[in-house]
Amino acid sequence: MAPNPLHALALLPLYFKRPMAADPLALSISSTFVDIEVAWLYIAGAPFSHGYWHSLSVAATLYPVLVTALVIVIERRCPQQAAWLFRALRWRGGEQRHTTKSIYLCALLGGVSHIFIDMWTHPESCYILWPFAVTSPNPFYLGQWAFAVEFAVLLSSIYAALLWYKAARE
Repeated sequence: MAPNPLHALALLPLYFKRPMAADPLALSISSTFVDIEVAWLYIAGAPFSHGYWHSLSVAATLYPVLVTALVIVIERRCPQQAAWLFRALRWRGGEQRHTTKSIYLCALLGGVSHIFIDMWTHPESCYILWPFAVTSPNPFYLGQWAFAVEFAVLLSSIYAALLWYKAARE
């Protein structure tokens, strides 16, 4: 089960390789904020830690629209704060505005990639195919082979950290 920050880090090589095309804020928010549902379900005492938001259909439809709206508000309505955040994280292009299409595609990729990672590594994710099917246990869970997915996420995250370090030094 990849820790939440690794979901974002695993996608950031896209930004470091193509900073004009990929919005790092959209990638980071969309690949991590879906886990707010996990906290909410835990507090509510639900039997499963992953609910409807951890379905491919929500991750590919409603979720990227909401994340796109949030990122646009942050980057366009609060440009000084967004620029400060980009400088603090040593992300270049904080003053550059990405297109709505670019932000949306990054949000779509982040949400779907989160579900794609989780579907192989969480045995209790029964809403992956919702609304078409609710299956328990998760039919995609790899069992002991889930470490292969986690290892791939870890390698991509290490690569992102190295690219981030290199970009910060330039």
